[in-house]
Amino acid sequence: MKKIITLVFVMTILISCNKPSLEKAETLIKAEKYEEALKIIRPMAEKANLRAQFSLGLIYYKGKGLAKDYVKAHKWVSLSAAQNSEYDKARNIIEEDMTKEQIVEAQKLASEFVPK
Repeated sequence: MKKIITLVFVMTILISCNKPSLEKAETLIKAEKYEEALKIIRPMAEKANLRAQFSLGLIYYKGKGLAKDYVKAHKWVSLSAAQNSEYDKARNIIEEDMTKEQIVEAQKLASEFVPK
C-alpha cells in the first residue's frame, strides 16, 4: 500500500510539473513568441504528449516560428488524433490543403514515430 501511495504521489508531481511548461508554451504562442514556445513544445511532443503534438502540428500548419509544412503538421496532428479522436477534424482540415502524396508521406512519418 505504501508503494502505491508513493507511486501516485510521484505521478502527481510529474503531471503537475508537465502542465506549467505546456501552459507557458501556450502563453508564448498567444504572445507570438513561437521560437520560445517551440523549445518547450517540441520535446514534449516527441515524448508523445497529446496537447504538445497537436500544438506542434498547428504551428507547422500555420507556419508560425518555422516554415509552413503540411506533411509535418499532418504527422503531429495525426499522432494526437490517435490518442484522442476529437483531433480528427483538425487532421481532415489539414488534408484539404495537401496532395495525396503528401498525405501518404505524413501517414508514413506518423506510423514510424517512436516516443523519446
